[in-house]
Amino acid sequence: MERILLWGAAIIPSLAVLGYVYSRDQFPEPRSLRVRTFVLGFFLCVLVSRLSQLLYPLGPQLATGLWGRSWWMALLWDAIPMEVCKFLLMSFYVRRKPAFNEPLDGVVYGTTASLGFAMYNNILIARNNDPEFAMLRMIVSVMVAAASGMVMGACVGRAHFTSNRVQRREFLAMGLGGAVLLHVLVWTLLFTKIVWSTWLALPVCVLGLLWGHKLFTALRHEQDRLFHVLEHRERLLTEGGWDTEKPEVEWAGAPRQPLFERTTWAWVKLGLGSLGLCFCGLLWWATDATFRAKPAPRDVGDYIAFVIFMLFFDVLPTWLCFRLVLSGLREPRVASPIS
Repeated sequence: MERILLWGAAIIPSLAVLGYVYSRDQFPEPRSLRVRTFVLGFFLCVLVSRLSQLLYPLGPQLATGLWGRSWWMALLWDAIPMEVCKFLLMSFYVRRKPAFNEPLDGVVYGTTASLGFAMYNNILIARNNDPEFAMLRMIVSVMVAAASGMVMGACVGRAHFTSNRVQRREFLAMGLGGAVLLHVLVWTLLFTKIVWSTWLALPVCVLGLLWGHKLFTALRHEQDRLFHVLEHRERLLTEGGWDTEKPEVEWAGAPRQPLFERTTWAWVKLGLGSLGLCFCGLLWWATDATFRAKPAPRDVGDYIAFVIFMLFFDVLPTWLCFRLVLSGLREPRVASPIS
């Protein structure tokens, strides 16, 4: 049962983060391209793991001491191979697709590729690590993958639609460098295998997520503005008031779109659903502990009773809380009084 929970934790967080990012895109990307990007990220991680094995012996030669070795291991074994492969995937595959037609697409596909990497990494963690630390390492893996994917994707998206070559190079360097820096900081703390440094990786991941979310939100607001202007243009075309000879004047004349914010009811749903999911995690842990405490041997009836109990007291509450969170995310927004 413990292994089942670990394998679920290895797969579900990546899908949950992807669902959030996709739900925030007003111009949804083609499902086939998203799936291909995720699968390519997953299988490229296999190549990264082989490349890491070639670079791994360099770590002890370049530094001594626990922190020095951990730093070089994180840089050579994880950050550089993974982020460079992800950067190449974004630059030479995703950016050349016709569907890549706005800066926010960089965040969508960057996060998709990163979480493909994270899922493969979590499967390795679930197979090879102590269960006591595996759960924390998998949570950190998904968080740093989402943060680095957002940062790199936002910068690649900006660079793709920037005509100035110097600015384009700056954006690309910022995206690759920021993603490598996040990976190095987090995995250095994990590779030390010290309890307090492992837990310290969590706030570092949170800071990275805040950085990535800030870039994501800025691009999202630009997309809202573009969507609003296109609606305004379509309305004027229908009414015959759009001057095709002076489109920039009409563009500037589009009324300012008001800011939107979540309703109180949406925040209540999100809060209750999140607390419920935390409580469901305790239920899963308690169910597993109770089953393991039952003395062996166990007959078929014990397993049937365990499955029925798990369906009603673990799976059903988790599904209801997850649906409540999704309902809060999909709740219509209202115009902000500050706008």
